[in-house]
Amino acid sequence: MSSGFHLFNRRTDRWGMSQNNLVSARPLTFDRVMENRASASASPLFSLPVEILSKITEAISSSSLSNLALVNSDCRQIARSRQFSTVHLDYSHASVALVELLARETTERISKNGSTSFPSLGACIRQMTVSTSQAILRQRFAILDIDYTLDQETYSAISKAQMPKWQLANIAVDEVYLPQVASILCYRQSLPYLEYLDWEDVWNIPPSLYSAIAASSIQHLKYRSQVDLDFQLHLLDNARGWPLRTLHMEWGLVFHENAGNSLLTASILRLCAPTLETLTWCSHNLDDKYTFAPGSVPTFPNLRYLRLQRIITLVDSTILDAFLNAKLVSLSISYLGKEDSIMKQTLESRGCIPSLRTLVMHDPPLSFLLANPQLTKIDFGYNFCGFSAATLEIEILPRLAGFSNLTSLRIAWPVECSSMPTESLRLIGKLQNLSQLCIMCGRVGGWRRSWEVNHQEIREALSVLPRLKRLALQGDTYEALGNFSTPERYYVDTFATQGDLGYQGVDFLEIPDEDMGPLFNADQGKPFWEMRHAANMRAEAETYLNIFPNLEWIFLGERAMCIELDSSLGIRRIASTTKVENEYSFFIEIFGDGPNSD
Repeated sequence: MSSGFHLFNRRTDRWGMSQNNLVSARPLTFDRVMENRASASASPLFSLPVEILSKITEAISSSSLSNLALVNSDCRQIARSRQFSTVHLDYSHASVALVELLARETTERISKNGSTSFPSLGACIRQMTVSTSQAILRQRFAILDIDYTLDQETYSAISKAQMPKWQLANIAVDEVYLPQVASILCYRQSLPYLEYLDWEDVWNIPPSLYSAIAASSIQHLKYRSQVDLDFQLHLLDNARGWPLRTLHMEWGLVFHENAGNSLLTASILRLCAPTLETLTWCSHNLDDKYTFAPGSVPTFPNLRYLRLQRIITLVDSTILDAFLNAKLVSLSISYLGKEDSIMKQTLESRGCIPSLRTLVMHDPPLSFLLANPQLTKIDFGYNFCGFSAATLEIEILPRLAGFSNLTSLRIAWPVECSSMPTESLRLIGKLQNLSQLCIMCGRVGGWRRSWEVNHQEIREALSVLPRLKRLALQGDTYEALGNFSTPERYYVDTFATQGDLGYQGVDFLEIPDEDMGPLFNADQGKPFWEMRHAANMRAEAETYLNIFPNLEWIFLGERAMCIELDSSLGIRRIASTTKVENEYSFFIEIFGDGPNSD
């Protein structure tokens, strides 16, 4: 099942992770980027059907597009349809030049009733990301990148000296550049085919821009915003509503006394409710309290994918009831505030949602979980606030055996656990239809680890899972071989051993001083540690291959290892090993509400 949180071409890599960030929107056809103008060229090329012309355009190499643009105005527009289908505004010189060109086109369109004298660049854009780069700001305003390891006095002095430059940079971006981008978006004809807008810059988006986006052709919207003064959004064309299909709505922290976004949030949800298919709602504000009361409660006939994140405090059940009444396929709720009793009570009384297939929640009410045995994918998330070990073993695992459709499970034992209970492993072995499994135990975040994993015990307990294709262990740690280290510090005390340096069995005092550094300095020893660790994990992973004949990849020791069949030898082997830098995103993609390639 592919998740609705991923847009356009939904592809996955060998780990099952989305590659959508690597996939550009397909260019628009020639007739659309010409805005139904007749071709100015007499070339037979432009008499071809637009579908065939599009195939030819897509076959042109990217390096040749600039040359194609020099041929004539029609070829330039074909080249632009490829070059500018996706644009990323990061405040580089190229971004600023592009914004200025789009602003000139907007001015012309306003004076000419929405048209331009020549084919426009704005007509070629389908996706736009607004994300000002801090590195580019530093470069353009000669702002130093301060070393955080400096002593406090030096750091403070340099920071103070840089403040006037940062003030100039913020004025240039917040008061000139972003308002110019907003003015382009505010005129609908400027970007007539824009479908996806990702506004990454945390900025106080004005009401006029919300109204303009609602009236535009944008179907997929992601934004991070602050609201200094709460307001209700009203559209000029209320009958049309706001026909969004995907909305990622994230509210940043605000520090004004009367700031908030409760009214705005409710009005946005009402306006886009009829068409919304995917909703991610994230808030960082403790003081905002959300409700549809006293206004009308909308219905969400097309909502299938719902993700609620961070601190969302509900006044009553009106909003959540409206969501849960939809035919949800995926429901993800992570870290709500302290006052989430309404959320829990609403879920407890909800019962079965027949359409629901994926549930991501660290401690869902047991009654809600048991009312939905049709689930195919469950992710209990991180273990800092999830179920206790006793609850997992007595209440959860025995009952999951009745979930006959369950193919994916991520389950977490609390941070105080240093070993996996044998009975719990046995119970997991009863989930016969699992094709992917992630077990998390002990400390996971930060540098400390507490789960000294027993691989032999895991292999024996899980060997009865014949369909297992993906297996991940999170929080696993191992005996530390370096000097003065412990399993708790295994991943940070990356010292070399005498064997790593070729001095196995040599008296310590006979090792040359110039070779001693990696034995006592973790940074110097890390290359040796990495090689040893990778080899150990690879050897451990290979023992799993004989137990699980369908295994495609395995995650051990913070390394993801891909398994492939060596056709020349007729054996399965570890084909590649990858260190995962962002485990949170990696596991959400695979075991949470990301795409599932099974």
